[in-house]
Amino acid sequence: MKTAYILFILYASSLAQPPYYPFGPQTNVPKANLGGWTECWSSNYSTVSSISTILSACGGDYLLLACGHPSDNNTLTLLAAGTREAITKDTGETDTPTNNNGVGWYFNSNWSWGFAKEGDEIHRYRCDTVDTAILNGTNGDARLCWNADGE
Repeated sequence: MKTAYILFILYASSLAQPPYYPFGPQTNVPKANLGGWTECWSSNYSTVSSISTILSACGGDYLLLACGHPSDNNTLTLLAAGTREAITKDTGETDTPTNNNGVGWYFNSNWSWGFAKEGDEIHRYRCDTVDTAILNGTNGDARLCWNADGE
């Protein structure tokens, strides 16, 4: 995603899945569809915040990571949801994600946090670089990465 985009994190606090619980990465989702989710953090990609600060503001058993264009208040460009446990499971700096809800999640609070479609190859150089022309990536519109440099 380009730096002009805004990253959003939402949470659902109940033990049951929220009413809108998408399977796999989803594109062009109307914000009106996000029943059961509460936004707990948003920022542009050029602003680095510590992941521990973000997670302390985002309680709940389920998390949803999304991005959207700042000029569109009605639609999220890309999002994926999963259990908090899976989304925040430390994968170090490896290319091996934690699979949950049709999504391959990767997380390290000092490296990067993101996702790709479950089963798609991930190659992390901080963020996933599989979608580059050099690596002939697939499903580029279903990948999100946030560089966690600031910790």
